Amino acid sequence: MKLFLNLARALFTIAILLAIAAQLSFDTLAAALHHPLSFTTDAHARLQTFSRVIALLSIAFIYISFHFEQALIAALNRYKTLLGSDFKASRQELNAYLKKERTHLLALIAITLLGAALRAFYINTEIKYDEAANYILFADRPFVSIFTIYTMPNNHILHTVFMRLSLLIFGNSEVALRLPAYFAGVLCIPVTYFLTRALFATEVVAFIATLGVSISTQLVEYSVSSRGYALQCLFTLVSFLFLVRLLKNKRLLDTLIAGTALGLGFVAHPAMLFAAFTMGFWILFTEKLQLKTIVLPLLIGIAVTILGYLPAALTVGAHYIYKNPTVAPQSWSSFFQELPAFLKELYLRWSFGHFPAIPYVIGAILIVGALKFRKVSKHKMPHSVPLLFGFSLCLFLTHKIPPIRTVIGIAPLFIIAFAEAASALFLNSQKILRGMAIFCTVFLTVGLFSLNRIPELALFPESTTLVGISKTARQLAETVKPNDRIVLPFPDDILLHYYFSKRYGGNPNQLLTHVPNQTVGNGRIFVIRQSKPPIVIELPNTQR
Repeated sequence: MKLFLNLARALFTIAILLAIAAQLSFDTLAAALHHPLSFTTDAHARLQTFSRVIALLSIAFIYISFHFEQALIAALNRYKTLLGSDFKASRQELNAYLKKERTHLLALIAITLLGAALRAFYINTEIKYDEAANYILFADRPFVSIFTIYTMPNNHILHTVFMRLSLLIFGNSEVALRLPAYFAGVLCIPVTYFLTRALFATEVVAFIATLGVSISTQLVEYSVSSRGYALQCLFTLVSFLFLVRLLKNKRLLDTLIAGTALGLGFVAHPAMLFAAFTMGFWILFTEKLQLKTIVLPLLIGIAVTILGYLPAALTVGAHYIYKNPTVAPQSWSSFFQELPAFLKELYLRWSFGHFPAIPYVIGAILIVGALKFRKVSKHKMPHSVPLLFGFSLCLFLTHKIPPIRTVIGIAPLFIIAFAEAASALFLNSQKILRGMAIFCTVFLTVGLFSLNRIPELALFPESTTLVGISKTARQLAETVKPNDRIVLPFPDDILLHYYFSKRYGGNPNQLLTHVPNQTVGNGRIFVIRQSKPPIVIELPNTQR
């Protein structure tokens, strides 16, 4: 009874606050959101309507909670008992695993530490364009603005929230900006192991997949990029792991975690749709599917997604979420024209294309090993088939060629499919497997560490930064006078804006993207040449 009284009071308070919010003027709400340009009169009308609806629903729930009090209390107690038994069973499984597979656990820790070290090696590199834009436009604002501003898909809402928390705790630095992505990327490594162990009987597949995720150039890159892609990868793996567990154990705890992780993946990045399609077909083709079992986690995932994007939909409009240029469908002619180049580049990125021979080796192993998949799997078909089918179907349904980075969420599933094929091909040749693992680990690890020493080598081709801009911005912040102006063309101006004004305290009004036609007072004009490192040139008066 006490629970329902407290809940009723809380809902009654929410109803009153929302009713008050619905009466606030447009100017008051626009000022409170700290982003008046994205808050229009249409948004104000939507927010008023929503506030009134939620207020009425809160009052209705208060009535229902009292009218059906005994039935609701009985249901809550039943679910509480179920969750308690699920927690107990999961804890017993974990304890049994720690006792039985201590050697495997030590190997997993070693592989995870290798991946953590690789990612830590890159975490303090200079900020890139998308990271700087994400910080300036979204993460450097109050939390309410993070949830309500979605005028462009650069705001990966859940990641931006974690990014904001990291900045508040650790201050503004490259490392602080990237810590959420870094930890998400490192956690992908052990989760990959447990997912693969749940899918396959042999630990060989699990260790190959875990090693691949640990040293993948793509996953290393996006684990040290302050964007939502690493979180998308993590929630893909977590939701997939607990969906597989759910199909085997039918536990309420697995249902809640699978559904919540699925929804959080969408809030981290809407391109989670590709991962959701792929997981769905993977389960449909390889597991004994029971539709009733997966309906509840799917509904939970939808609910979490709606809650994550609802403030933005009310503030700027839902069309910014599903009709922005990044996700809006393109013409079929341009789609088919761009598709071959996209698929080729995607495969090269996922198969260590920085090292020319490796993609061909991986392709041969995938094809030949898939024919022998029954050596390591009891499923109906090799996992590469539903992976390819689910991804292709989602691509054609959206008929939009996405940026390659947005589909990074299914890269770990590609690596798991490769691990299955490699294990099936060399299962009876343990020495070959060990030799391949050692060679690949040493070769790729040395390659990843050494390439970082040569900035001209584009290890991460999508990463855009102006090498040396941090040092240049600091020198300018220390030497320019109030009337001086600094010119750096788009898009590198956003990098200068981050370092000059956000890190080193310079005046952002001194930054320009082109040389002004008129002299600005008696100030000087500095033009930054986009070279490596950048060169600062002071323009003579005759050239202004």
